[in-house]
Amino acid sequence: MCCGTLATALVAAPAHAGPGAEPETVAEGLAGPLTLAVHDNSPGVYVTQTFAGLLTSIDRKGRTDLVADDNPAGEVVGVSLGGGSVYYVGTDYAGWSSHVYRIGPRGDVTRVSDDLFAHEAMHNPDGGATYGFTDLDAGCAEELAALESENPGLPMLFGYSGIIESHGYQTSVRQGDVYVADAAANAVLRVDGRTGAISTVAVIPSTPVTVDAGIHAMIEGMAEMDLPDCLVDQRFTPEPVPTDVEVGEDGMLYVSTLQGWLGESTPLSSVYRVDRPRARPPGSPVACTAPPGWPCGTRTSWSPRCSADRCR
Repeated sequence: MCCGTLATALVAAPAHAGPGAEPETVAEGLAGPLTLAVHDNSPGVYVTQTFAGLLTSIDRKGRTDLVADDNPAGEVVGVSLGGGSVYYVGTDYAGWSSHVYRIGPRGDVTRVSDDLFAHEAMHNPDGGATYGFTDLDAGCAEELAALESENPGLPMLFGYSGIIESHGYQTSVRQGDVYVADAAANAVLRVDGRTGAISTVAVIPSTPVTVDAGIHAMIEGMAEMDLPDCLVDQRFTPEPVPTDVEVGEDGMLYVSTLQGWLGESTPLSSVYRVDRPRARPPGSPVACTAPPGWPCGTRTSWSPRCSADRCR
């Protein structure tokens, strides 16, 4: 698969409301409504109360109903609709597992995926990617390493490979399969609709940035401490952090990214298009090269196939 960056400046379409129109409150008093799903054929809106581990439906009259409430100590996020069913990611932090669930037309809740955490631990899709400051001279590298050693609470700055970490954040359904934007794995995953098996569709590229004096000062403000001056004009690569995945009418996957903690304060975020996923035989060998900044790695059943200028 291949990720192509879409236009970096997107123009939002205006809402269809008259001048000065007041927005209508559909529901209130929710605990962390981070994701929602609505469809022309659905009776209302489905919204995750992520901080409470709940999934709530809201009908056209504004009445709410809990449709999933068995995860009070965990997280519910990434709700989507498909095939007459509702899908979401439920994470159990006590048992340290995370799965995709489906709510059928009759309200039955079924776990439909293998464990996202286990997939990450076994495959670590972005393990071949490098983030943080790289190519520092010896003196600057030593100074930054010492600072991180003395301040373990700092964001990771010194160059590091993709760590083993998973946070399935958003889902999208196509022909019975579920695609998951895993914000911590920095990858888009596919859940086979028949078997629940998880495979990696694409590792999302990051956006390297040159740290100028303004960004340097911003990082110092976030860290609440002075950083080495030698970091100015150095190259920093944030983690991409995919936050949403949607299936377009063209069959392509569209993926939004945050670009890590730096993207929260700097306009680095992008939207990527991933070529239409195609299955590969399990265990098939893969030869993959990629343009600079495009991490590729071996996958067991899905893989990018890249040349220097295109992927297919």
